[in-house]
Amino acid sequence: MQDRRHGLESQRWQRGLVRLLRAALLLTALAFFAASTDRYRIGSDWTANLSNGVSKASRRVLKGMPKPVLVVAAARPGTFREERAKALLDAYRRAGERFEYRLLDPRQASARARELGVERPGRARVEYDGRVELIPTLTESALTNALYRTAHGKDRWIGAVTGHGERHLRGRANHDLGLFSQLLEKRGFRVREFSPAEAGGIPDNLALLVIASPRTGWLEGEEALVENYLEQGQPLLWLQDPDDRRDVSGAGGERRHGSAGVPGPLPGLWNALGLRWARGVLVSRHAAAFRRLPRHVSLLARYPPHPITEGFERLTLFPGAGPIGMPPAKPAAGSSSFRARVFLESSDQTYLSPVDVDGSSHLEGDANGSGPYPLGIALTRQAGAQTQRVSVLGDADFLSNRYLANQGNLELGLRIIDWLSAPPIAIPTDTSGAPDRSIALHGRALQALAFFAFLGLPGVLAALGGLSWWRRKRL
Repeated sequence: MQDRRHGLESQRWQRGLVRLLRAALLLTALAFFAASTDRYRIGSDWTANLSNGVSKASRRVLKGMPKPVLVVAAARPGTFREERAKALLDAYRRAGERFEYRLLDPRQASARARELGVERPGRARVEYDGRVELIPTLTESALTNALYRTAHGKDRWIGAVTGHGERHLRGRANHDLGLFSQLLEKRGFRVREFSPAEAGGIPDNLALLVIASPRTGWLEGEEALVENYLEQGQPLLWLQDPDDRRDVSGAGGERRHGSAGVPGPLPGLWNALGLRWARGVLVSRHAAAFRRLPRHVSLLARYPPHPITEGFERLTLFPGAGPIGMPPAKPAAGSSSFRARVFLESSDQTYLSPVDVDGSSHLEGDANGSGPYPLGIALTRQAGAQTQRVSVLGDADFLSNRYLANQGNLELGLRIIDWLSAPPIAIPTDTSGAPDRSIALHGRALQALAFFAFLGLPGVLAALGGLSWWRRKRL
């Protein structure tokens, strides 16, 4: 009898020990998983449009950044913008081991936000390997482009053509672009000026070529050098004021004073792009309502949809701007293969004033002829494995030292540069909706779903509860 009692006590002790070991193992496993989740981040996106993750292009850019990345984004707590920014940055942090971010409230830390350049909600700052990029609107496309530029920004040269009366990128005069160039250098670019005739060609290490409104004729060979640069699939920014469209075809050549639709400066390059000058200065009907605002200043508040102007809602000023003629909808055989899209256009309250042969304008014209008129054209075409990008604008004053700080001119200029210097990889500019987000049920399918919801599911739960009760009763 005592042996039996002793055996029962031994069995109880063994069962208690087994339960204690199971509890210890369970607690150890929970502690291990808690520590693992605190140190390692594991995630998966099963949505149809990868709405909870980043694209393959973004992951490829992050993979090529072995050093730590820090993103500081401006967002007010408790707002929808903060939720979107946090969701996007969390997706990047899951995709990149060395990616970190901070959200900054521009109201609570206004001085710090101004210092970092993120004083408005929606802006972001990327820091990598001593280089900095500012993002005016935080989207996946803008962020991945900024990451790429900071990772490959050691030798990003911007070359500006000189020798023909162009605006100087390092000049201090009101009409020069010196202030804009200084900001570009702070973002990692290196700016240089050169003469194609003196250099004997276009440097082959340029990230972007700039032609800033030449006022005198080019040598025929110089124009051919630029055309060859384009044929190699390189990006170009061409700013051309209407009063500088003198129709000069080359040194010593015949001067062709044209009208609307006749090629202006650099006719060969003009034809290569498939565009045409439309001679004249845009005049605003309502400019007199604003104090100290000349009639020849075009105010832009709305912008056609394009990656350059995506999310851009600021007013911009274009003094003495001229329109640009779009190519025909169906280009003729053998013409340029560029695809042109308008990203800047005047309001419908503007009209075109003719420009004299000497470049002057009397600000008179057909006031009944209303806009909008194209002011900025973005051209793209496939050049091998990458997309070639060209931007042509009918004004250079908006980036000049005199007008750069007005309204949103600076931000627009930076957006144009960012688009032109985009990485040669496919980065999404928008997110399409997930397919089949709505379910339409009819007839028997709807009846079956209702039967399962009201009878089937409660019945399954009741059966599971009864089975559990029956097993416990047996014990």
